[in-house]
Amino acid sequence: MLCACLIAATGCYSLQRQMLYAPSHEDEQCLGNETFKPLVSSQGSFLGYVREVTHPKKVLLYFHGNGGEALQRTWLTRVDPQRRLIIVLAEYPGFGGREGIATQETLFKSSLEIYDELDSRYELPITVMGESLGTGVASFVASKRPVASLALAAPFTSAVDVASEAFWFFPVRKMMKDRFDTMQSLEDVTVPLRIVHGTADTLIPIEHSRRLLEAYSGEDKQLYEIPEYSHNDLYQGIVTSTSAEEFRAFLQE
Repeated sequence: MLCACLIAATGCYSLQRQMLYAPSHEDEQCLGNETFKPLVSSQGSFLGYVREVTHPKKVLLYFHGNGGEALQRTWLTRVDPQRRLIIVLAEYPGFGGREGIATQETLFKSSLEIYDELDSRYELPITVMGESLGTGVASFVASKRPVASLALAAPFTSAVDVASEAFWFFPVRKMMKDRFDTMQSLEDVTVPLRIVHGTADTLIPIEHSRRLLEAYSGEDKQLYEIPEYSHNDLYQGIVTSTSAEEFRAFLQE
């Protein structure tokens, strides 16, 4: 029995990044679509996708979850029916058509690269938003750059907390390489914060959001709990639920 557990633990350790990151590559050519065009840095690197508007109020920089790719998050336009926002869907290394390998280090590095590109390109405030794993990335950006505000959808206190809760029978805290410690990133952040989380979320329980809100030192903070929505359908609650109405308004402010 002990031998079997050791073998399983060794396998999980060696495959942990394959378990954490689940990219798709539908837009391998980085072409975008009719609404979202490729965003390329001044050095010629593909960074993600951008939806431009005629009279923008601010930039909304969005970091997606651990699965799929950025161009699958075009639902975000539905939170901005009046077209006030330049919406940017950041792509991660190793996802979609972006070259590279996904690790915490590469995701953090690329997140600052895309923020800096937007900051130099637009003379507008930047709201940073993250979804699931992307909340760890968004919180990191907020800790390193002067963001106007921060929005988190189904965040965790840390990725290692989620993994240790799910795999309590393994020494996850000693094994996990990419920890995405959101709680630590937010220690010195005080910008306006809004969190949205589904009450039926079993992948990242809503208690993570409650703990983050309680620990957050900024005074302007709020958690919106969306009844009956789970992890994978939370986006529907964000764009349609009356419980998320103030959250949508915050994104447009």
